[in-house]
Amino acid sequence: EIERLRKEVSDMRRNPRQPAKVDLESFKELVKRAVPEFPTDLCGRLFQKLDCFRVGRLSFVELACGMSALSLGTMDEKLQVCFDMFDSEGRRALSLPD
Repeated sequence: EIERLRKEVSDMRRNPRQPAKVDLESFKELVKRAVPEFPTDLCGRLFQKLDCFRVGRLSFVELACGMSALSLGTMDEKLQVCFDMFDSEGRRALSLPD
């Protein structure tokens, strides 16, 4: 599964000498293929949560961790990813604005 993801990301690179980076639009396409039942309108939130350095692109490690939890994780792991998408302040609790 990881190798398939690595190949897909590698195929998207413009310059093969540069590390693979995934922008939001590419991320939406990858999610649609890997986890078709995931709501596309939540891809932006998930992308923001996975983009640890807030650069607008995901490294392969960020992408692999997120996709692994969504497609191969237990129900608890999947629920944790969903909860984290809405926990905007990282307090492990949801507020009314969340």
